[in-house]
Amino acid sequence: MKVKTPSESQQKSIHAKVNETSAFMRGAHKRNLSPRLIIIAVESKKAEKQYFEEVIDIPSTVKIEVLETIDGCSSPDHVFYRLKTYKEKYETDGFGKIDEYWLMVDVDRWPQLEDAEIAAEKLGYQVAISKPCFEIWLLCHLPDVVIPEKLGSCSRTVKPLLHNHEALGSYEDQLQPCDIPKFRTNIEIAIQRAQELDLDTNPEDRWWKRERPGTHVYKTVQSILGLKRGRY
Repeated sequence: MKVKTPSESQQKSIHAKVNETSAFMRGAHKRNLSPRLIIIAVESKKAEKQYFEEVIDIPSTVKIEVLETIDGCSSPDHVFYRLKTYKEKYETDGFGKIDEYWLMVDVDRWPQLEDAEIAAEKLGYQVAISKPCFEIWLLCHLPDVVIPEKLGSCSRTVKPLLHNHEALGSYEDQLQPCDIPKFRTNIEIAIQRAQELDLDTNPEDRWWKRERPGTHVYKTVQSILGLKRGRY
């Protein structure tokens, strides 16, 4: 896979986040806490960041840093190298240890993402792929929505199901503030539904190459909830 160095603006953002995270870790240690740190690199700049910063109730000893796309470079290899750059910068200038790294990408626009997935796995990063897109994870929160066996592109099939849902405000690449409590309440339902989509997959296969939709974002959420409940 050809190395794609993050743009200057993206590198500045990464360095700022490293400094912010380091300050959090130092403060936690001064209070004799045992902080946990999770880094999630994503391909968009709205939906995933909002979900992990506003929907999930994060305990004070857990820091989640979402590395969103800020310069339009959202391909899987760009997302991978954003994550890798953060890791290298944090290990050089940061403080404390990072418990988990997550590469979070969609199949919808990037059907050829296997190289990025393999590169991430080789470095010990966790991978959460969604097919066709992250919004399939949001649909899992809505028990009255039947997820079809086959879905087209995200913009034509998945996002309209959110946008037109009678119990939600208009979905425009992120949730309306009034809808966040609904999604927070249904996190466990979403995990169960995502697991059901995942039941017949072989762990050794690239599951996202099948026709059916699915999402492994639930694994990221399970890990965060496990930290919240003191399981890890």
